[in-house]
Amino acid sequence: MDDELAILFESRRLMEIALAVFPTSGYLQRTYFSIEENSEEENIDILLKKGSRTLAPFVSPLIAGKVVKGLSRSVTTVKPAYIKQKFITKATDVIGRTNAPIYVGNETPLDRVIEKITEELEEGDRAIERRVEWMCSQILQTGFCPIKGDGIDEVI
Repeated sequence: MDDELAILFESRRLMEIALAVFPTSGYLQRTYFSIEENSEEENIDILLKKGSRTLAPFVSPLIAGKVVKGLSRSVTTVKPAYIKQKFITKATDVIGRTNAPIYVGNETPLDRVIEKITEELEEGDRAIERRVEWMCSQILQTGFCPIKGDGIDEVI
């Protein structure tokens, strides 16, 4: 038992676990927001239809139907926020020590640069996916999505 536990905590095994990437599921976006519309426009018009969420009234067959309030509609124009990320790659990140154990193989500095940039692009994509999933959760929970960041403070 101690040998099995020791194997689990070997550097080699821990490195495999540390480098494992768990993709964002995107469940909320796929399930509730599957229709996607893209636009090249600077401003986006959002048509809001608001109902009263009342129950339909019961009436006797001998009485005329009851007048109910109709839907209200409004158009809101928003200027979408940008999602911008920057990763800094320093020479010390790719020269000399690497994240990989010493027994993995011989990588050139160019190989390490390509690996680092690839990892950063993948992490950037996952961060965007997590942001979109968060936005979906906000809309499902509250009906609104706060867009707050440097130089922007909106609610959609």
